[in-house]
Amino acid sequence: MNCAHDREVFTNKFRVLLIQRILPQYRVAFFDKLNASEKLDLTFGFGGHSADRTIMSIQPPSNWKAIKLSNWYWRQRETICWQSGVLRLIRPENIDAVIAEFNPRILTNVLALFKARMFNLPFIWWGHGVSSTRSSKIAEGVRKKLIEIADGVILYDDKAKSYLVDMGLPEEKFFVAFNSVDTRRIKLLRGDFQKNASKRRVIYVGRLLKQKNLDLLIRAFADVLSVTHQDLVLTLVGDGPVKQDLIQMTNDLGVSHAVEFKGSIFDEEILAKMYSDSLMVISPGCVGLMAIQALSFGVPLLIPDQDDHGPEANMLKDKQTVLLFESNSISSLTSQMIEIINNLELRSYLITNGVDLIERYYSLDAMVGVFENALLAAVKKKG
Repeated sequence: MNCAHDREVFTNKFRVLLIQRILPQYRVAFFDKLNASEKLDLTFGFGGHSADRTIMSIQPPSNWKAIKLSNWYWRQRETICWQSGVLRLIRPENIDAVIAEFNPRILTNVLALFKARMFNLPFIWWGHGVSSTRSSKIAEGVRKKLIEIADGVILYDDKAKSYLVDMGLPEEKFFVAFNSVDTRRIKLLRGDFQKNASKRRVIYVGRLLKQKNLDLLIRAFADVLSVTHQDLVLTLVGDGPVKQDLIQMTNDLGVSHAVEFKGSIFDEEILAKMYSDSLMVISPGCVGLMAIQALSFGVPLLIPDQDDHGPEANMLKDKQTVLLFESNSISSLTSQMIEIINNLELRSYLITNGVDLIERYYSLDAMVGVFENALLAAVKKKG
């Protein structure tokens, strides 16, 4: 029995199981929008936390249909994951299609692909498509095979799509949904808060982790203060295991009076007030969705010239929508920070181009549309 065959495509709401290892806070706005689709009847299957517990799932809103699963991890850094309870959800009497996080190390997702195929249910991967680290030919071959078996793949960017098509995979199988935040709401907040703001803040928004290189940011900020003698403040929004080490560093460098630790903040109105008086946003390590948020709020963004950023960085161009500095270089970051402070023309140019990029390519509505189109194509393929 195939439920997709028993109903006109999207005439009634299409029952979709969306499997997520974690329901993170930064996905809430998108999942809310997707859940409100008139074409989809969505059920979330999700686990509670990442392997190191630095990312915890939110409590789903009451209007979501959500089923809590148990995540089990083997080895460190989430090398292998098993989600207890997910496979029993994949039955044709319950759902019409499956969308799952594309990560072959989530073993239950791989089994979910084969179970969906057994019931002739459309199955779509959602994710990077390619490994963020250098992978073996065997691992690459596994990914390619999993894509071939699936009915579609939703990717984060065009770069991954081009890479996979060059591997010989059919272009029509791929759909690109650029990761986004609620840019429409941010645009309204930007208009409310940015008109009369005085710019004196340097801001970082994200988790406080060792790999984020926040010690580099604090050292560069201390150098900027000693050179410019300006009344600046560095605001770190987020929590994490290195927080106390960073606080100690500000004391050691004599800049504790100019550095504030705000903890995790998810309220966009509060964030808007902070962004509105920010001269620049800095990610001293790899950057992801925070880049879209920063540009949406109309603030110049500085990131290192490394190649392990999230897919959001693939759309950014140096000295057009972002200002790059040499990775792991305090002097380079210091120099670029001073350039932003002193060069009003560059600052305005980056803001204008950044906001234009966001308005052309990034919105939650566009993401939802891609998901709907991917499902429609997968159903037609089955039919």
